[in-house]
Amino acid sequence: MLIPTQAPAEMRSAQTLRSLFDRKCRFEIPSYQRSYSWERKQRKQFLEDLIEHPPGAPYYYGHFIFEDGDAEDVALIIDGQQRLTTLVLFISAVVRELAGRGEESAIELESLNRRYLSGRVQTVDDDQNVFIDLIRKGGTGDRSKSRSKERLIDANRFFTKVVRGSGVATLRRWVEILETAEITTFTVHSKVQAAQIFTLQNSRGKELTDLEKLKAFLMFGIYLHAEASKKNDAIGQVERSFGEIYRLIEHVSLLDEDAVFAHHDRAYSQHWKRRSKTSEDIWRIPIPVRSE
Repeated sequence: MLIPTQAPAEMRSAQTLRSLFDRKCRFEIPSYQRSYSWERKQRKQFLEDLIEHPPGAPYYYGHFIFEDGDAEDVALIIDGQQRLTTLVLFISAVVRELAGRGEESAIELESLNRRYLSGRVQTVDDDQNVFIDLIRKGGTGDRSKSRSKERLIDANRFFTKVVRGSGVATLRRWVEILETAEITTFTVHSKVQAAQIFTLQNSRGKELTDLEKLKAFLMFGIYLHAEASKKNDAIGQVERSFGEIYRLIEHVSLLDEDAVFAHHDRAYSQHWKRRSKTSEDIWRIPIPVRSE
């Protein structure tokens, strides 16, 4: 086990979602992470968790892993981006609905706007404009661009319909559950740590695709075997490459990530012409590091 069961105190923190968003920082999703991927199944589970939660009982919204950003006020989301993005979409639907009913006093809408909807969570670059349009205006956005944008639009439409059919007391209760939800956070301070934890961390949500597993395989291989002085550069190279891969895949409407991966493998791989490599053989393959 490479990650200690008890993380160092300075890197481990238990708090609430409200206190997380009260931090003076912006949460960004690195370009090498996949885009928004929650679909109807995950959205329904999010809502059912709120509906079924016993009154007065603590609500746990999961574990979040962050990496230090280039600026002091930026935290990169390594694990938990789907949950944070969904939280913002849901809160924005509640705020729009109550404002439209003239119920600003029922919940402190201004504080919700400031805390969650003022650009505090940013998606991958390709989706950011649509995401901002949805949380500020509830707009329908442009569905023709990519599947991740469609998923953001569908989530917004789903939550808008749900809150429209809910009473003020119910909406107040759901917001309170979320704001006081308990979370744990873990902040890493280098790409080496981020690669190690990304590989070993399992979280609730969609299962990793084969492409995600390949990324984890490569990053973990670098963590285990690359020279210490070259690890950050090598992992950065993998991040940039996968960022471009995900950007291109989002424009392929007929195939999902695994299908694209399988077609690429059949088209370009020659592994079927030679003996199969064992995992031990694969780890011996040198990790290339691009010279800047």
